Amino acid sequence: MNENDIVLEVRDITKTFPGVRALDKVSFQVRRGEVHALLGANGAGKSTLIKIIAGMYGKDSGEILMDGKPMQIRNPIDAQNLGISVVFQELTVFPDLNVLENIFMNREITHGGIYDWKVMKSKTQQIIDELDLGFKLTDRVGNLPIAQQQMVEIVKSVSFDAKVLILDEPTSSLSAKETERLFGIMQKLHEKGTTIIYISHRLDEIYNNCERITLIRDGKWILTRELDGFPREELISNMIGRNLEAEFPAKNNKVGEELLRVEHFDHPGVFHDISFTLHRGEVLGFAGLVGAGRTEVMRALYGAYSQNGGKVFKDGKELNIRSPQDALKHGIIYATESRKNDGLFMGRSILENVSISSLDRFSHPLLDQRTERKEVSWVTEELRLVCSGLGQHAINLSGGNQQKVCLAKWLLTDPEVFILDEPTKGIDVGAKAEFYRIINELAEKGAGVIVVSSEEPELIGICDRILVMREGELTGEVCDVPHQKDVERQLMAYMMGVKDDQTQAS
Repeated sequence: MNENDIVLEVRDITKTFPGVRALDKVSFQVRRGEVHALLGANGAGKSTLIKIIAGMYGKDSGEILMDGKPMQIRNPIDAQNLGISVVFQELTVFPDLNVLENIFMNREITHGGIYDWKVMKSKTQQIIDELDLGFKLTDRVGNLPIAQQQMVEIVKSVSFDAKVLILDEPTSSLSAKETERLFGIMQKLHEKGTTIIYISHRLDEIYNNCERITLIRDGKWILTRELDGFPREELISNMIGRNLEAEFPAKNNKVGEELLRVEHFDHPGVFHDISFTLHRGEVLGFAGLVGAGRTEVMRALYGAYSQNGGKVFKDGKELNIRSPQDALKHGIIYATESRKNDGLFMGRSILENVSISSLDRFSHPLLDQRTERKEVSWVTEELRLVCSGLGQHAINLSGGNQQKVCLAKWLLTDPEVFILDEPTKGIDVGAKAEFYRIINELAEKGAGVIVVSSEEPELIGICDRILVMREGELTGEVCDVPHQKDVERQLMAYMMGVKDDQTQAS
């Protein structure tokens, strides 16, 4: 490979945080104009590496080269001036400003100290037209869907002629249609010669869109190679450092009597006439396209979202759930899909995060810190939480371990009904297998588990029964999932609104 083909190179990058070596002499090269996947399990060091390249973190040692020349990247402005742009999973738009103001924030084009709005509008509109995007320069960004907010960030990158565009988990909050739209934009940028570094846990996306891959594990470089001819099983084994015998563990749960019954839940314009049952020992899946109303139904069941009508029964007795506190009192918990926004106090310790919902257990009336630590230690060990200690802050944990902290918090409340909304969102295949084991064990102990997921293979692999929602209504049910054939086709048919008699398994 000719040195002129290399647009970005990192050499022996090392970064240490207190008690943790996040990166240990990581090196790799990215070719000019390629789509290059950066892959690794949660906690492997991907985010740290990207933030160093983007100038958000300083490195302890090593160097970064652009077009073969060593560069000092001390801050994001340095990275931007070199042609490096990152669209992070957590978007950094200014929601109260319009599209044009977002794109030129802190880099406005001026003449004689006066903003040249005509030039800025012309340049931005040209990019929007070339990429065939569906928003206007004057649209308030906070009013745009997440997918279009993401496109605003991409337009911003293109507007300053980014040589290297880094996309960090770009499809984690997108629907299937929005995802395809993003891939189309990526293809247009690729054809124009933009180099793209693509970070995702979704292997289908990587194999379908990327040419080469760099894999890091435990802060170390493992391999860089062409994706063509690289078996997925080998990739996964290299990623987690061991063979993945079975992504979905064997099911040993026994479905028992009815535990929970929901009757005629209704919220006009969001969901309508939702009725279902959950049994002890059952894993019940909820499938549907983004916007189908699944999350809203679950939040209503938990008392965190209003419903205009409907009843909830547990063990045959009607419950009056008007708040999450009411739900917790009746042994119903809801683990949100957004652990960073709604599930954790990111700047607080593991100990504080896990015990927060059970403080009444440890207060007599003063806080019994010894018992608190003992109980939190027990539940985190049960979940095999990987951390430096209970004092470690949640923000410094990998995504999979943050998710375990969310679940540990609820396990201490002794619930019988677990509502898990996108429980494996944004975590790697190794961590997913751990969560599937945990879900199985909860069901084996007699709990009822509801899993909301946008990944059909996941629902098929862990659920006993799956309900499908479309446009706020239940459209279908697949029973006895482990023994059904062609379940994925049935689910897709229900999601697309095909009649029930057309979806029977063969």
